[in-house]
Amino acid sequence: MPLQVTLFSDPKVPNPFKIAIFLEELNVEYEVITKLVGHPDSPRSPEFLKHNPLGQVPVIIDHTNNNLVVWESAVIFSYFAERFSSDGRYAEKTPEEKNVVSQWPTF
Repeated sequence: MPLQVTLFSDPKVPNPFKIAIFLEELNVEYEVITKLVGHPDSPRSPEFLKHNPLGQVPVIIDHTNNNLVVWESAVIFSYFAERFSSDGRYAEKTPEEKNVVSQWPTF
């Protein structure tokens, strides 16, 4: 399966791990690019700030959707639930389903 998503992460930050777990659950092919705070190629670098003006991870690039960039964990979870949940298992249709989706970013 071709690469679908790039996930920018920092091993000292917990939220990118949550995104990776959700990608595994959805069976999405992804790669992780590490952006360490304090290094020249950090989330605060001018190149990375083009992806996220706040200079934080996680950030994803969806290569299946015109290289769409999405940042902020809760937004990424909602986006993946609608974009990659082929059976609708994680898409929010009812209040009960919304609870299932909203649990992912907060576990």
